[in-house]
Amino acid sequence: QGGGASAGEVEEDAEVVALRELSEKSPKPDPKVVAVLELPRVVVQEGVLMARTLGPAQVTAGIAFTYSLQVQNFGSAPQEVSVSLLDAPGFVLSGDRAQQVALPSRETGGASSVSWLLVAHAAGHLALPSVRVSVPRLGAQLTTQPSFVYVLPF
Repeated sequence: QGGGASAGEVEEDAEVVALRELSEKSPKPDPKVVAVLELPRVVVQEGVLMARTLGPAQVTAGIAFTYSLQVQNFGSAPQEVSVSLLDAPGFVLSGDRAQQVALPSRETGGASSVSWLLVAHAAGHLALPSVRVSVPRLGAQLTTQPSFVYVLPF
């Protein structure tokens, strides 16, 4: 009863050897995997409106300065735009916070601007107020990123 192998074990070893030989002969898979997916059609359009805030780089606390928003219409239809100045710490506003602007089409000029009179009441590097621009006809709304002003003490 020495170290002999039974007939079942010999067949099993032969199967393992056959599988190993087959895997060595078959081509190796490409390490890159390529998948092709059908995606929905996307149409990218130019922006219809552009809004830009303009303010000074430096002001003096207690002295009024002008902060403006320029809006331009690149579309072929006139647009009604709602503009509102948001609160910002360190500033007080003189005048109306919210305004309506009628923008003509690009063929007839397409640009308008809105201005606010602000007074800084604290010194330092301060964020100017953001402006919210809404265009109900397009169902669009955006809020400008705040720019900064250096306020000198009075």
